[in-house]
Order: sequence, then structure tokens, then C-alpha cells
Amino acid sequence: MIKTHPVNLNRDPQLPTGIHDPRWKEPAVATRVALTTFQRLMMNPALFPAAVMLPAGDVNPGFKGNVDKRAFTFQPAQDIPLKKLRFKGGSYGEIHHRYSFGGRLPAVNFHAQAVIFGLDSSGRFFLSATVGRMDGGWGNSAALVVKMGEAGAIQWTHEMDPPQDHPVLVTGQDAALSAAFDGVNDAHVAFHTLHAGR
Repeated sequence: MIKTHPVNLNRDPQLPTGIHDPRWKEPAVATRVALTTFQRLMMNPALFPAAVMLPAGDVNPGFKGNVDKRAFTFQPAQDIPLKKLRFKGGSYGEIHHRYSFGGRLPAVNFHAQAVIFGLDSSGRFFLSATVGRMDGGWGNSAALVVKMGEAGAIQWTHEMDPPQDHPVLVTGQDAALSAAFDGVNDAHVAFHTLHAGR
């Protein structure tokens, strides 16, 4: 005899349907997006090698551009019962920068989309996003940084020429982050961009 279980293949109605969905602004929804993403990443343990996060005060994207900063207050830690772990995380639908030069140079648009980040009580951490550029001339760079309170930071930096999207996935497991987990109450997200009209 074969035992079957009901399967629901419908999209979760509580999750955003796109980057501009207003539900991204609800902290509980942004947290759920992060938890769902983290659980999928956990299916591949190789994605979380031993790694040391950057000290929170040592973030340096390597260029002096413009920066858009966001602060996300973590919801109470979410339990992951099967793994006996607790999780904190958050997300943003899109962080968008447009630079216009009054016709002197072509306008340029940068975007960081589906910016998702988190950490768990074992010290695992991740940053996932899509960062891209549209329009504009050459000579562009971008960096996406997430500080996990004062416990450490995740940094991704990339040249943005030619115009295209770049998938971002930074993961690891830091023992010091595990020890600091209970004291990490917020994340500070910074989207740095350097454009050709600097």
C-alpha cells in the first residue's frame, strides 16, 4: 500500500508577488521571506562553509560613491524545530538609485532587488539579491553591505559595466556570530553606487 499526502502547489498568498508588492514593507512578511529563503539555502550545507564576517566597523566598498542606508529591526527569533535552530532575518523588495546629469551625460539607474538577509543561532549568515544597472555610460560600480548589529558585516562589491543584472549570494558560518546571536536585534543595509558622472 502506498500512502499519499496532500500537496499544495499554489503560491503562498502571504508572500510578495513582485519587487513592488507593498507587502515587503510589513516586517512580518519581510521576515517570512527571509526565513523561506534561508530554509531553501539550508538544503545545500555546502553553501555555509566556515567563514569570518567582516568586523562591523571595517566595511569599505573600495570607492567613494553615493549610499542609500536602511535599518531593519528583527522580529522575535523564528524557531526552526527540525534543526533545533533560531533565525532572524529581513528583506527589501527594491532599493533603486537614479542619477541624472541634466543632459550632460546619459542618466543611469542602479537597483538592488529582492535584498534578503539573515542569521541563525548556529552562526550561519547569508545575503541574497540581484544588483544591476540600466542606461548610463561606463565607469560604474556597486556594493551591497549588511551589518548584523555590531556582530559583523557581509559585503558584496562588483563592477557594473556593461549594464546587466548580477546575482548576489554571500553565505558562511561564523562561530562568533553564533555566540552573539541573542544580542543581534537589527540589520543595517547599505547600497553603495558609483556612477560615470562622479
